This record gives sequence, structure tokens and C-alpha cells, in this order.
Amino acid sequence: MSLADLAGGLGRVVTAAGAMFEAPYRVQPRDLDELDHANNVSYVRWLEWITRQHNAAFGLGQAYLKASGTVFVVVDYQLHYLKACGLDEDIRIRTRIVEYGRYSHDRAYQIVAERDGALLFEGAGKWVCMNLSSGRLARMPQDHLDRMAAMAAAPDVA
Repeated sequence: MSLADLAGGLGRVVTAAGAMFEAPYRVQPRDLDELDHANNVSYVRWLEWITRQHNAAFGLGQAYLKASGTVFVVVDYQLHYLKACGLDEDIRIRTRIVEYGRYSHDRAYQIVAERDGALLFEGAGKWVCMNLSSGRLARMPQDHLDRMAAMAAAPDVA
């Protein structure tokens, strides 16, 4: 089975109630496009960053994953840009586990403005477990599944 063949329904799937994990961020000059607001590429970078932060908070940091011989890679994003944000704007980047199974997990994302709580962005992503040596889809080790369950059940974390 390849990463491209991944579809819903692979193995056991658990739908999570959805504990939110979030972190603050201030928009930097490197995040801007020629219109002086955050470039779409920056949003994708922020999603990867918050995902790694969330994983690491529950013991699934990159060093741990690499040592286990597996990593998570994104295979699909759905992105909805709702309002622009600009230089030095304080935002909160949020994610939560929506569903997870033996081979993948789905996440929801939000970015909100600190100043007024306005929703700037929302999206979703599918991440799969990949074997580092083969580059192929891999079944998540039980330890990873246990940590996914903890992430999904944890109270909101900021």
C-alpha cells in the first residue's frame, strides 16, 4: 500500500471529541507577500509547526519518531482563508485530532486574531505514518496510538 493509496477506513478508526492545542505567534516580515499580509505558504508552514508542537507535547517529537523508524507526513490539506493578517499581528494557531486510526490521523486547524478573536483561517489535514527506511505507509506502533488517544482526550491546552 502506498501513501497515494491511503483512503479512509484503513484499520481501526477512532473519532475524537477534540481537545484543542494552541500556541501564540506574531506575524513576521518573512511571512508576508507583496500585498503585505501573510502569504498562503506561511499558513501551511504554521500548520506544520503547530502539528509538531502538539505531537511533541505528547511525546511524539521528531527525534522520538525518527528513533522509532516512523514519521508523520501530510498527504492532504484543505485550506480556507477567511481574513488576512498582517505584520506584527498576534495570532493563535490551533489544532486538534479529529480522528485517528492504525495508519493515519486527521486534524482540524484554526487561526484566530488575538485582538478580537476573529477567525482568520480554518482547515483540515490528513497525516499518515510513514516508515523512514522504505518511504512507505506504515502501521502506527501501539505507543503512537496510545499517545494519539491521550492527545484526543486531553483537555484544551494553550
